[in-house]
Amino acid sequence: MVYIPFNLCEQAQENPIATLAKLAGLASQLSDYGNGRYRYQGNIILRGMATYAQVLGKASRLYPDFALTPSQERLIAQFPYGITSLSPHEQEPDINGNQIPNYWKN
Repeated sequence: MVYIPFNLCEQAQENPIATLAKLAGLASQLSDYGNGRYRYQGNIILRGMATYAQVLGKASRLYPDFALTPSQERLIAQFPYGITSLSPHEQEPDINGNQIPNYWKN
């Protein structure tokens, strides 16, 4: 399940770049769930966090005035290259539920 912050509009007014990064991470997770790629929950969350870190990292390089919070700095340290910081199998979208029976037959 994906949760959207109740105060998203307020966050966007206060810090639009960080909110955009959050939405990018959320969109990554929604894409996986929406396409039925739910076999490995951990990968869905990792891809979302790495996407969030990628947008934050890019924004901090493009906009020198953009200040990162300590938790955002830790996230960028964990995923310094964004989505490409993940191992190849974590970057790949998982198979969806309809593909599992056919996967095991092959």
